[in-house]
Amino acid sequence: MKLLVTGTTKQQVGGGTALGYEPVADLFVKGLRLAGCEVEHRKTTIGEDLAPYDAVLVGLVPFFSIASNQLYHALDVIERAEKSGHPLLFFVDDWAFPRLVANLNTHIRHPWQLTKEFFSGRASYDWACNRKDELQVIVERMRYQPWAPTIVPAFTWGDHQKLTGEVEMMTQPHYVDVSALAREYPLTFPATRERRWVLGTVSDQRKWMDSLNLSWEINHLGTRASKAPEKMAEADLVQLYAESWGVLSPPYKRILGTGWWRNRAVYAARAGAILLADPGEMPQLGEAYQVAPADVERMTDTELCSLAAAQREALFKRQPSSGDVARQLLSIVEGVINK
Repeated sequence: MKLLVTGTTKQQVGGGTALGYEPVADLFVKGLRLAGCEVEHRKTTIGEDLAPYDAVLVGLVPFFSIASNQLYHALDVIERAEKSGHPLLFFVDDWAFPRLVANLNTHIRHPWQLTKEFFSGRASYDWACNRKDELQVIVERMRYQPWAPTIVPAFTWGDHQKLTGEVEMMTQPHYVDVSALAREYPLTFPATRERRWVLGTVSDQRKWMDSLNLSWEINHLGTRASKAPEKMAEADLVQLYAESWGVLSPPYKRILGTGWWRNRAVYAARAGAILLADPGEMPQLGEAYQVAPADVERMTDTELCSLAAAQREALFKRQPSSGDVARQLLSIVEGVINK
């Protein structure tokens, strides 16, 4: 089976990330390859032939996102696949994907927004400007017609209806827990862990950090947008988890309790560190993820070790194996091809 995986962003078309962390799109591709599929994960060209592929997977993000520099190419693929009846699937990898509904509504009310000058840096901008009417038809269809089957990264324990319920066009969501496919980093564990918190982030979480009133040192790392003092590659960040007792997990209110997949939880558990998350994020996993920050900081090393082990057990006992994930992804794709 030969598949084309592409999308609207650099990550979705196989461009990777500056800090070396694996995009969710890469994990989907890894699972499909593990299942025996031949996968091309790349940018597309306008009008290219889809005939060589048994199915096409297209990643979506909100159209107004500054990251959606491949949007016009993705819309071109969607249009041609739909017109030809070529097997088509969507996938999402940004927790803010429900904003796409509002973006589509805006584009329908104000068609000029789709090709406004602000987006002149998008690939094939001139081509899009010459096809405004055709692109508007695609936008309207995506807003009012059921989507192709859509793959969503989510832990098995989440409230998935709460996760996708705002996107009424997503009538065929498939929730895939990609934890087992996340890259394994070789870790070195010190004899004594540091009593500190680690936060690696790409957004500004300083107000949230201050609200926690923590007494341990916070090792704050991240991109320029995070306002962190320095950035760190993911491999080094996960090693820092292994040397520290605590990992901070900032809340995103829109996805609390939904089970949206976050590699932070997986890597903290693998590293034997304690994840401090909002009480509403993982209520399904029990008391191990409900401990207050001050209580954690008062624990002995033995108690900290026990709490970290309890979190690891609660998270991983519901995790499907890499083989299970590969079979699930293959089944989703086969279901579209054989429809």
